[in-house]
This record gives sequence, C-alpha cells and structure tokens, in this order.
Amino acid sequence: MTGDKQLLQFTVSDPIYKQTKYTLNGTNWKLNGKFILKRNPSGLILNLFVPSLSIILMTIVPLYLKDDFHFATTIMLVLTSMLCLYTLFQSSLSDVPKTAYLKFIDYWNILSLVITVANFFTLIIWQICNDNREKINHKTILGHVKNVMRVLMPLITLAAVVIYIMMASNVYNEH
Repeated sequence: MTGDKQLLQFTVSDPIYKQTKYTLNGTNWKLNGKFILKRNPSGLILNLFVPSLSIILMTIVPLYLKDDFHFATTIMLVLTSMLCLYTLFQSSLSDVPKTAYLKFIDYWNILSLVITVANFFTLIIWQICNDNREKINHKTILGHVKNVMRVLMPLITLAAVVIYIMMASNVYNEH
C-alpha cells in the first residue's frame, strides 16, 4: 500500500493480505481488499471536548461570585452556556456516524449538560432561599449549603471528567 496512512479522521492499517483478492474478468481487473481504519480522536478533542470543558468551567464560576452579585447575570451566563453546549454538540454529532446505541461522545454530551443543569438549579435554589430569608435562618443554613455546593460541584465535575477520560482512553487503546 502506498500513500498516507494517517488521514484526517482515521489511521489506515496495512491491508489484510489473506483476504485480498485479485480477479480478472475479461479485460477488467477487480481488486477486493480489506483495511482497518482506526479513528483519530484529535479532531473531536480539539473541536468538542476542549470547548465544552471550558463551557462547563464557565458554569461553575457563578457559584463563587459574591452573594450580592446580580442574579439575572449569573443565570444568563448558565443559560447561554447551555445553548452554546447544545449548538456545539449538534455540530460535532454531524461528523459521527448515526447509531441506535449511545457512543462515548453521547455520554460526554449528557455529562456536560447534566453538570450545567445542576449548576443552573443550584443557583435557582440559592435565589429562592435568599428571597425567603425571613422564613429560614439565612446565615447558617444557606451559608452551609453554599459552601458545600461550592466544593461539591467542582469535585463531582472533576471526578466525572477523570472517569470519562480513563474509560474513553481504555476503549480507544483496546481497539
């Protein structure tokens, strides 16, 4: 085989010679060959994983802003991030074959959206508690909840991303 073995999305293996057939039908030659294509993940990493991880980190930032920071600004940041994630996922899925089962890229998309939605609802619950501060002991309960969520959300995100990377690299190395 001559030519580049490293293509944009795939690496082409040497042909499997036992299954390669050459036949001559009159004046026509027919060649059947079998090649193994191994997907090159660098395009997806640069076009999907890095931008979506950046967007996830942007949705965690409002958890650390001052309590008196304008609520509409923080919610709009998270909502805009959700829309950007959805658009990013739609464009990335156009390059992936459609299947009836979930692929690792689908799990990444679900993980990203779940983290973003969890941050959204965390901010909503904080605002509801701020609005009802006369009914609850605002400084103790809400302060503890905010501190726990400020630690818990990044830890859950980090753990999920690390587990995903380990599983995806394991599957990639097996094939």
